[in-house]
Amino acid sequence: TGKSQVIKSLIKLLENRNEAHRFMLMAPTGAAAALVSGSTYHSMLAIRDFGNDDTTSPTALAKIRARLDGVDYIFIDEVSMLGCRDMYNISARLAKVMNEYEEPFGGLNVIFAGDFAQLPPVRNVKPLYSHAVGSKAYAEGTPKEQEQAIGKAIWHQITTAVILRENMRQKTQ
Repeated sequence: TGKSQVIKSLIKLLENRNEAHRFMLMAPTGAAAALVSGSTYHSMLAIRDFGNDDTTSPTALAKIRARLDGVDYIFIDEVSMLGCRDMYNISARLAKVMNEYEEPFGGLNVIFAGDFAQLPPVRNVKPLYSHAVGSKAYAEGTPKEQEQAIGKAIWHQITTAVILRENMRQKTQ
């Protein structure tokens, strides 16, 4: 529906204004990241899928901070592939790196793109639209369940949505 064109237009606008450094592209998987010439959020934010992620060294945090220096907008493609806990991990990592714990994503602007009817989350995780996450049982549950509930609550704080309805790819083929 023109998502790729929107990304290209944003990049071109910022390049024309000599502000390309303000914009970073990420995606949940290497294949999705490659399609938008971005990086995985795992590699960009040093998020690991195993164990306690709070052990990230000060050196690693400094490297992330350096990567984000001057970045105001993070574009995350294929949001449908993110689970509730992924959303929590991204927001928590950005809060830690930016030293801003009162705002989701450490106060950075995050733009999400994707189609929930297209690609589900990987690894059997609870999707952002899960009805089970955020219930009383989860709120009083394990730390992992609480992180899922927080991730879903962060997702529900997003107040602006742009829906692209016209299929641009079929028009050009």
